[in-house]
Amino acid sequence: MDHNPYSAPRSAVADAGEPRGKRPLVVGIAVVLLATAIAFSVRDGVLDFRGVETGEISGLMMAWRILRIALAVLLCLQIARGRNWARHAELVFVALGIARLSFEFWRFNNLPEGVHFMLDKPAFAMSAAPLVLELSALYLLFVPGRHWFKRRAA
Repeated sequence: MDHNPYSAPRSAVADAGEPRGKRPLVVGIAVVLLATAIAFSVRDGVLDFRGVETGEISGLMMAWRILRIALAVLLCLQIARGRNWARHAELVFVALGIARLSFEFWRFNNLPEGVHFMLDKPAFAMSAAPLVLELSALYLLFVPGRHWFKRRAA
């Protein structure tokens, strides 16, 4: 009997990799920018909730908005903890947001003959602000803050 299930493991046992260290200032600023963008989304969701009561917005649309906000909060918290996957997921969601915004601009620029679209500049600024905040945060996370997210040796 050469195998004893109660014997010590034969594989090399090592301590975990070096600790991640203190969060850099640029990553902290990026997390604050993402949290501010989330606050804009919560504000819009509260304002849109009135539309659910009047029937302008479906309950399913409001549920989708709540799910997106919850996902944004999760990603923000995981980025603050140094999770690299969250940083990349945020990049994908911002890219999808840019694609959606581009489609909206294309749609408003290709209206039928005789239909004119008047841009509400304050409303546009409020809708573009979260995207600008997220793009700024992504720059901080992927350029000056990228070293904090690198995998540590085990």
